[in-house]
Amino acid sequence: MNTASWWGALDSVGFQTMRALLSVLWQSSILLGAVAGLTYVLRRRRASVRQALWAGALLAAPVLPLLAWVGSNLG
Repeated sequence: MNTASWWGALDSVGFQTMRALLSVLWQSSILLGAVAGLTYVLRRRRASVRQALWAGALLAAPVLPLLAWVGSNLG
């Protein structure tokens, strides 16, 4: 394997990694912004309700790209 093909392969991997990271960034930003708005609306509820919302959002954020990939392959 020569240097040019090695750099080409590395560039391809880097591009795919950057696409995945940017996908996680914008999807989790929307999710966390929605949860922040919802917790603001529910600010007079018990703290355990708001904590459960945040915990669910933080657990769901890394799974969002996987769900988007599954959804695009199904339809």
